Amino acid sequence: MYHMISTPMDAEEARLACSPSLFRAQLSFLKENNYNFFSLSEAVNWIERKLPIPERSIIVTLDDGYLDNYKNAFPILSDLKVPATIFLVSDYMGKTNEWMARSSPNSNKTLLSWHQIHEMKKQGISFGGHTKHHVRLTDIDEETAFNEITECKQNIEDRLGEAIDFFAYPYGLFNTFHANVVKEAGYIAACSTNSGFNGPSTDIFKLRRLDIQGNDHKGRFKRKVEFGTNDGSINTAIRYYANRILRI
Repeated sequence: MYHMISTPMDAEEARLACSPSLFRAQLSFLKENNYNFFSLSEAVNWIERKLPIPERSIIVTLDDGYLDNYKNAFPILSDLKVPATIFLVSDYMGKTNEWMARSSPNSNKTLLSWHQIHEMKKQGISFGGHTKHHVRLTDIDEETAFNEITECKQNIEDRLGEAIDFFAYPYGLFNTFHANVVKEAGYIAACSTNSGFNGPSTDIFKLRRLDIQGNDHKGRFKRKVEFGTNDGSINTAIRYYANRILRI
């Protein structure tokens, strides 16, 4: 799971911004180490059919729909032939990430235009819903949450002229009510921010993802992917191998 593909201005922004050079290096590393990239549709199809997802499978998603996804990520994805899904905050497309500007004025970032989204769609990039206003679903009443989820889908479909199948919960916040609304709205799956691997037993409305950040150097990135965790510290590897030794 990525957000911005641009050079972070400071350590705080590195939580969400991964530089284009690092983004390319990470995708290239995966290709060179025999990881295979699949679309979100392919993965959900395997899960629905209770089939094991092939080992070393990678699915790339980007949340929010930043302009740099078009300027920086799109050329790299196209060059490396990597499929990806971008989750859009429907009412802010062509504007800025106002949900962040309210709390951090210096973080105001431009989002994709619908023209750019159409261009990317023609080249194979997929799009999903991320609510209308990037709200914390668990902090608002059920009626407002219902509208944020369902109208986001309608808005994007009206713009793209085709159905969108996937949703991502903003901030990873949701409960059973929200998951049910996503399903009833016609989405076929939804992504959380919980780390881990996905498999035949995974709830397709609670898909797991790894949070990739702008300060994830090669070692940390490798450990995140290898162990399916957001804790990319060396301690992750130590605990894993220690547990294996104890089981022998």
